[in-house]
Amino acid sequence: MKVLGVILAGGKSSRMGQDKGLLELGGKSFVELISEKLDEIGADEIVISTSHLAYTKFSFSLVPDLISDIGPIGGLYAVMKSKQADYYFFISCDSPMISVSILEKLLEQTKENGSATVCKIGDQLYPLVGCYHRSVFELIEKQIENKRYSLMKMLDVIRAKTLDLDANTSSTLLNCNTPEDYKRLKDEPINH
Repeated sequence: MKVLGVILAGGKSSRMGQDKGLLELGGKSFVELISEKLDEIGADEIVISTSHLAYTKFSFSLVPDLISDIGPIGGLYAVMKSKQADYYFFISCDSPMISVSILEKLLEQTKENGSATVCKIGDQLYPLVGCYHRSVFELIEKQIENKRYSLMKMLDVIRAKTLDLDANTSSTLLNCNTPEDYKRLKDEPINH
């Protein structure tokens, strides 16, 4: 069984004004913080889904989008097409506080349901904090062929399950999109 950890860093970071994965907390970049958690759960390999050359400073392979300008689904597709694995963790680079226990639960549930499991808090789904089984690749590919790029619709098509988390774990899934989010995150205690 091969588990691939994927850090999604292909976005434009327009609201932040700089590459989010390179931001630091406690002297470590978001990419390093996420990769440490993926290491802890035993990922066989870690890659970064991006074409931004700034990420070459890390020791991970970069996987650029194969189809440009279709949003995050393009990153999922490119990685699954380029890299063979049984399970894929897709973690957005702006979620540096993700916990090992959440990652373990995502993998466990995906092994049980054979599809995908993404985090959910209340009504909010987090498709970019999830674990996807190899079997969903063809369905994702078909969505792209049909020019259906919505991640939420994709989750329905692949019959993704959810890992329901309570509201007090929301900081572990915090999407750091703006300088204000980053300041708030830096003011919180770091949970390694």
